[in-house]
Amino acid sequence: MAASWSTDLAPANLRGTTVGLTVSFLADARASELIARATVLRRGRNLCNVDVSVTAVNGELVAKGLVSYKLG
Repeated sequence: MAASWSTDLAPANLRGTTVGLTVSFLADARASELIARATVLRRGRNLCNVDVSVTAVNGELVAKGLVSYKLG
């Protein structure tokens, strides 16, 4: 959600609803530190599509996600 609001002009009301979420788990990640990176693919007036990659500290891709948020 933080990536969805990463604009120069954040609105006063930082509300949103998840309308779509797809996650593919690609590798084990037991008892390890993880790094999640989110990239906004498209931000419209009401919807924001975000691509998320989760990697282990050694760089191995652990999970991949696509999230759609309704803003406001």
